[in-house]
Amino acid sequence: MAHNDHPGTDLLLKLWSKWNSAMPRSLRRVKPEILIRLLTFEIPEEGISLTDLRRELGLNQPHISKLTKKLVKVGWVRVKASASDGRVVLLTMTVLGREVLTKVEESLKTSLRMVFSSKPAKSAGGTRRRKPRPAPGQQAFDIPQPDSP
Repeated sequence: MAHNDHPGTDLLLKLWSKWNSAMPRSLRRVKPEILIRLLTFEIPEEGISLTDLRRELGLNQPHISKLTKKLVKVGWVRVKASASDGRVVLLTMTVLGREVLTKVEESLKTSLRMVFSSKPAKSAGGTRRRKPRPAPGQQAFDIPQPDSP
């Protein structure tokens, strides 16, 4: 089987490889969509409470606690007690966390651009589907097809 027989699988594997190479070992098992949503979420300068962040990300309390500990350990976020309520923990992004997001995002975009810019051109003949014949007793309809780009 040729390498180009499964372009979707090739793309997925390439993107997954890029993602894993950019992630610290402790974060490789975290769902990418959770990390991306967290890192792209507009966290106010003063921070966001873990309770509010948990609601925004749709995570349960143990999950957000474990994730926060991992993110603090790799230096992507900081946590501090709220000045107005010491029981509330606020999370803020670090410069490193924002830089990592930007680099990973650019790397993935570059990979996507490369894949889609190198798509093979359609052959002149192309593959055409035959018009299905109506079964006895069925009405045939001619539905106009949209013009191809």
